[in-house]
Amino acid sequence: MASSGFGVITGLVGSFLTKLEERKLRQAMNAHELEMANIDLQRDKLDHAHDLALADKQMDFAQVEGAIARDLAETNNIAETIKAQARPSGNAIIDGVLRFIRPAITAYLLVIVTILALKLHELTGGLESLDVEELFSLYKHIIYQLVFLTVTAVAWWFGSRGANARLPK
Repeated sequence: MASSGFGVITGLVGSFLTKLEERKLRQAMNAHELEMANIDLQRDKLDHAHDLALADKQMDFAQVEGAIARDLAETNNIAETIKAQARPSGNAIIDGVLRFIRPAITAYLLVIVTILALKLHELTGGLESLDVEELFSLYKHIIYQLVFLTVTAVAWWFGSRGANARLPK
């Protein structure tokens, strides 16, 4: 057993067993590295999905902020336009004419409608020339129109009252 031939065989067997162990160790290390690489890949996929979801939310948030900013700008533009129209021009004559136009046109239209109604009344022979059904229909139509005009005028007057006090400065 102490011969050199047996020493070679023992050395080769020992070398073979060492190589076998090293191979098993490398396989285990490679399997471990592969598992770690798969874990890293899964983590990277999750990070990427998270980053995409976060980017989508940030884009949605930016769109909402943009829409709000646009709406605020439009509101400010409207308010500035109303304020600019409400400001006096500085010329007393122009300001007086501008304040007089609306009531003057209203009075003129009321006078024209009254004259027209009186002429038509005179030319047609008055209400006596109409039968009862036509009078009832005309009466109903006049009542509806008067209610409409009254509601419109009151709503308009109360709605526009104090508009300058509500405008932003």
